[in-house]
Parts: sequence; structure tokens; C-alpha cells
Amino acid sequence: MVKDDRKNKLLANAVANLKRDKLGMGIDLLDEILLVDPNSKVALLARGSVYLKISPTKAIYGARSNFDSKTSWKTSWKTE
Repeated sequence: MVKDDRKNKLLANAVANLKRDKLGMGIDLLDEILLVDPNSKVALLARGSVYLKISPTKAIYGARSNFDSKTSWKTSWKTE
């Protein structure tokens, strides 16, 4: 139950930041949600949407995201 409360608070804060166009803070909060619940479809979808908003071309052609075994997200961008 505590895990769900934390996740809901983080999601509310992430959405509030995204509405104010604080995309970096929103992504950081979404990353925290994914640390708590790596299978959170809402956080994954929102995070992907933010990356599309930041740079549609890089998000479509250059983003490589993978889930590290230590429950941390790593994203790298191709620079070619």
C-alpha cells in the first residue's frame, strides 16, 4: 500500500511538472516511478510522450532505451 501511495504522489507531481513544461523534472519523476514499479504502463507511456515532445526525430530514429538489471533506466541517443 505504501508503494502505491508513493507511486501515485510521484505520478501527480510528474503530471503537474509536465503541464508547466518542466520536462526534465517530469522525466526525473517518471524515472522514480519506474524504479518503484518497472512495469508501470502509465509512467512508460508518459515518459515516451515527453521524449517525443522534446525531439520527435531522435525519439523515433535514435533512442535506445533498455532496462538495466539493477532497476535503473538508461537512455542513450545516437549522435549520427
